[in-house]
Amino acid sequence: MTAIDADVLRFAPWSSSMADMALDCPQAFHRKYVLKEKPVEEQAPETQVGTIVHRILEWSVGTKLSVDAAFKNAYETYELPYETAMQVESFRDAVKDFIKGIDTFKQKFGIIKLHTELKVALTPDFKLTQFFSKEGLIRGVIDLLIFTPHVKAAIFDHKTGSVKPIDKYDSQARIYSLFADALMPQVKTTRLAIHYVGSDPGPNGTRTVWAPEYPIETVRSVFRRDLIDYLTRAAKAALLDTPQPCWRCNYCGYRPTCPAKQN
Repeated sequence: MTAIDADVLRFAPWSSSMADMALDCPQAFHRKYVLKEKPVEEQAPETQVGTIVHRILEWSVGTKLSVDAAFKNAYETYELPYETAMQVESFRDAVKDFIKGIDTFKQKFGIIKLHTELKVALTPDFKLTQFFSKEGLIRGVIDLLIFTPHVKAAIFDHKTGSVKPIDKYDSQARIYSLFADALMPQVKTTRLAIHYVGSDPGPNGTRTVWAPEYPIETVRSVFRRDLIDYLTRAAKAALLDTPQPCWRCNYCGYRPTCPAKQN
């Protein structure tokens, strides 16, 4: 097992979003994960919309509910203001297109296992553990994980925001590849797909952008080593506890009381 810095274990278990926050703004990290402060500002409506759309996709893919039934279930489950409900409704066609895409995927490649909203956590030696275990090193929730008969892992992550370069999600692709390997050790390759639910279809007619496919040998050697390096850098940054202006400022719940006074 690769040696792990004590500062990494101090803040474990990590998630990719947690590590990214430490690197982007150490003070936001400190307030959220060390001091356990509640955000000063309320959750943005867009965040609630994203949560509900994720749930609708989970129901549509992982259960026998039709897309229309999943939307109906969401409206009955959540008490939504009219404007928020209309925002959720605007994703209906995109959700239907994604379900058609999964049906096409099944016909073309086959599916032996399918998981939705799967919580996964790994120990420092990259073995599975309980999601909330203090022995965990890294954890995350996979929106959709598919294993094919050729023992390949297709990992889908739903995004309701704008389209970004695929390399923006490189750390997520690597971490989720490690998850797939732990869940099915016989897997041969892994590949992450970002599904931009809120975007218009691309030239290929879909809203899904694929990252490179990785052989499992790369996952077990390069990705494990790089994860430890990534978390080490995040832990060192977290110890700084200083505000750092970045793109997060526009969405930060601590903005009103931030020393950097970002508006």
